[in-house]
Amino acid sequence: MKGIISVDFIDLSFVLKKSGLGTVSIVTGKGKNKVVEVTQEVLNKPLFDGNILNETAGLLIHIKVDTKTSFNEVKHIFEEIQKKFNDRCNIIYSFIPSEEFNNEIRVTLILTGCPHLNKTKKKISEVMKLKNILN
Repeated sequence: MKGIISVDFIDLSFVLKKSGLGTVSIVTGKGKNKVVEVTQEVLNKPLFDGNILNETAGLLIHIKVDTKTSFNEVKHIFEEIQKKFNDRCNIIYSFIPSEEFNNEIRVTLILTGCPHLNKTKKKISEVMKLKNILN
């Protein structure tokens, strides 16, 4: 389906290119308060603490909604998420209304260039080495 604001492979490659480690988060919501609930769930994810958001180099936000959700509601989600990231973060937006969705919304975030993930990866690697030594 063609989106109101579309993302293509070039946009995705721009966010991912030379970005280091990244992560993906998908949040869904249904019902009358879906926009508020999804926004709050995205913003309150433990993964998105202050250091992570300040260090992130690239972000792709893809929102898929039912056809009755207004663009202003989608714009609100984009704006609230954007407020959490640093000014240097390259943010790309995508918005697709879908007749397949019935009073539903799905927000997909792809974060890249996250130096904090290198630290996490290093810690996991150290734990695995220690585990191998002990076994």
